[in-house]
Amino acid sequence: MSVGLIDQDCLKNKKDFFYDLDIMKIASYYKSKREITKLLLDPMEYTQYTQTFFIKNRFDYKLFSELFKDKRISYRGYAFYGQYLAPLPDDIEKAIPDPSIYDTYLKFNNNIADRRIPTLQAVENSCHARLSKDGIICNTPVENILYKDTESVCLYDFNIFDLQDWREAMEPIRDKFLKLRFSPISDNLDDIIYVLENYKLNAENHLIIGKTLDEVELKEVITLGQAHKDRIRVQILKDFNPYDRDKMFYQINYAMNTLLALKQGKTRTHAYIDQHDIDERTAFLNNIVYWSNRNHSDVSLYRFIHEIRKTSVAKFDQLAETNDIFKYLYTTIPSQWERTL
Repeated sequence: MSVGLIDQDCLKNKKDFFYDLDIMKIASYYKSKREITKLLLDPMEYTQYTQTFFIKNRFDYKLFSELFKDKRISYRGYAFYGQYLAPLPDDIEKAIPDPSIYDTYLKFNNNIADRRIPTLQAVENSCHARLSKDGIICNTPVENILYKDTESVCLYDFNIFDLQDWREAMEPIRDKFLKLRFSPISDNLDDIIYVLENYKLNAENHLIIGKTLDEVELKEVITLGQAHKDRIRVQILKDFNPYDRDKMFYQINYAMNTLLALKQGKTRTHAYIDQHDIDERTAFLNNIVYWSNRNHSDVSLYRFIHEIRKTSVAKFDQLAETNDIFKYLYTTIPSQWERTL
């Protein structure tokens, strides 16, 4: 028997490469059975293998559609099943992950930014695990999480905040450096604060606040952001509806008020948009995120769009022409901003 492994995330997004837990577990299991096991750099090589596993977790690009016709291919990943991923067979789930399956890929991938190499080297030597096998209950034994003596742990759960008893499950790794493969999102500020105050997060990790913030909560987030720079993201345009004009402008103006306040507070707390909440017609609104993520504390969205990014200018200008509040928020620099909602 021979086993081919396709990690579409690393093939399609080479600059942001990251290890996949299922790939590493499957590789470890079949190698232990002395089966030929290979990570395929060309997906069409799958025809040379008895069985192929196709893994995809990102939602942001198309699949190799021709592969779906072949029954030798098994599909896994959050992109297919959402956060409630079906568990691997027990024998594979218990296998110790094998990061070396990516060695050839990393050798030939020259697109990874230099700044990310130290992070990847640290992660490679981590314990790779997930708290939950089904995305609901924390049911992975501690010995399967801390399976070797190391200073760091990388968790691959889609959203740790959605798991039952996640705080108790994470207690044994409190003294470890923590890398979260997927940025978790919560409507509960206490969840965000708990992780920030109790865990040593990897430099690339962000925690996402998923709720609409009132003035008191926003002030609390500004204080948090000042203490934990680059750690927090605030979700905007949640369940965005461009067909309800009043709601659309309320959501856009809320987003702008929130982000201007965060910039004024010099928090380096940025915006997050779930790509399921926008479509091709409204994708230009991603420019609000790009503006938020730039650490120019005193650049208006108008100037960013017109002079720095130079894209989607007409669409933003049209919004400003039809809504005076947005026009003010669009053209105001953070240091001069005053709340409009």
